[in-house]
Amino acid sequence: MRAAAAAAVVENIEKKREPLLSISGVYFITPTDRSVQRLLDDWKVRPMYKTAHVFFTSKVSPVHLQVIKNCSGLAQRLRSLKEVSVRFVQDQIRLLVA
Repeated sequence: MRAAAAAAVVENIEKKREPLLSISGVYFITPTDRSVQRLLDDWKVRPMYKTAHVFFTSKVSPVHLQVIKNCSGLAQRLRSLKEVSVRFVQDQIRLLVA
């Protein structure tokens, strides 16, 4: 049996990115107005990825869930949405402690 090839691209949601319709997008974001808006911006005009998996670092407000649901481009391709309840604390300049 041949193993499936896998590739990962890590991109900053704050920066302009090109669509990658051949892969699934995995978002790991905070449930803030800004992060949710950036997520929606990726899907309003055209799809950014083949499908989307969204992981929030803490509880998502009902308002944010509703705006995600109302974004038809995202809602059609959303495969998972989870709250992982992880808090990060910056202990040193380049070290994160979870």
